[in-house]
Amino acid sequence: MNNFFNIIFGISFNYKINFIGDLYYSHIFVILSSLYFFLKKEKYFYSNLEKKIFFLGILWLINQLISDFINQTQLYDIYKGNIKIIITLLSFFIFFRVAKYGLFKIINLFIWITLIFLIIKFLFNFNLSYNWKFGIGLSLTYLLILFNNRIEKNFKFNRLLLLLIFIIGIYSLFIGTRYIFLFNTIFLIIIFLTQYLKKIRPISLIIILIVSSFLIVPLYSKFIKSDLIEADLSQKFNNQASGDLGPLVGGRTEILSSIKAISDKPIFGHGSWPRNCEYLLYLDEKLLSLNYQTKLNLNNCLIPTHSVIFGSWVQSGIFGFIFWLYIIFYVFKSIKNILLNKNFELNRYSNLVIYLSIVCIWDILFSPFGANRMIILPLYLVIIFGDFIKKDFKTNKQLK
Repeated sequence: MNNFFNIIFGISFNYKINFIGDLYYSHIFVILSSLYFFLKKEKYFYSNLEKKIFFLGILWLINQLISDFINQTQLYDIYKGNIKIIITLLSFFIFFRVAKYGLFKIINLFIWITLIFLIIKFLFNFNLSYNWKFGIGLSLTYLLILFNNRIEKNFKFNRLLLLLIFIIGIYSLFIGTRYIFLFNTIFLIIIFLTQYLKKIRPISLIIILIVSSFLIVPLYSKFIKSDLIEADLSQKFNNQASGDLGPLVGGRTEILSSIKAISDKPIFGHGSWPRNCEYLLYLDEKLLSLNYQTKLNLNNCLIPTHSVIFGSWVQSGIFGFIFWLYIIFYVFKSIKNILLNKNFELNRYSNLVIYLSIVCIWDILFSPFGANRMIILPLYLVIIFGDFIKKDFKTNKQLK
């Protein structure tokens, strides 16, 4: 794909219109690009992984349609729920086609989207604290990781760049963006262990990561409770950490209502954009029983999920869960190939794959599914699956 395509695509992520909810220009671009590839007779599957993803994706879509029929979902919500799945599958379709021409093509698209996002935010919508949380912090980290590829020829990570990534994580804490601190800290630990300690066994790596996680939590808690950050951010954390299950559940209380909704309708789900005040009341009562502070709001009554995988299970049914579980399985498989097989030399973008894997696992488990995430997630995942795609292409070529 040429850079004109990449630039237009990158711009389309930043603007939207109101059409049965928020319709981003990127959604329209995905539909038109899919039509372009289809008319070019590039509709066939080039990768075995792509076949499996689309097979499970079609089952997810059918499950959603059945769920909407059973739950008598309103037409407005049916459109929003099903178009979300269709845009996701079409995004995979496009990015697999781009990856066919080489991993650099998909990385180049990723770079343009990242650069254009930063340019637009800094020039036309500058609100550092807000935009840092919703993209700037991650985008700067991406560019530092990619810049390392340009200046380091031995696949090691430049120590100055590692320091800058660490600073981005620490700065994120000061403005209340905790997940970037978490991503960057885990990434730094992995890079240090795998690239600066040459003799480390896989089991040792896993143990060190687990121990590091337990150390990060109390240090983070002390930092938050100190006078180094604003009082409202400290108060927010204290409220989330005050309950019996700690800050993870306190920060993602929707886990509790999701589990309840899934247990009630595990196979067919509750339909697209399901509304039921019963689950908000259940969540409020559950949080109070666990000593968390709550704010009950029954204005909308949309079942709280705040998770790609749990939200898909709640709305679509079991195949919404199976689809994303399969994706997570391959993300871990990709990380294993890099870390345990020392695959840094085989894939020069291994550092980016590691970081994007951390981002994708978090988003699938703890982030809502909508807006541009239904396009960005497939883009990240196709980059992560680059080695599997390349292997499939070679195998299919040999068979022909």
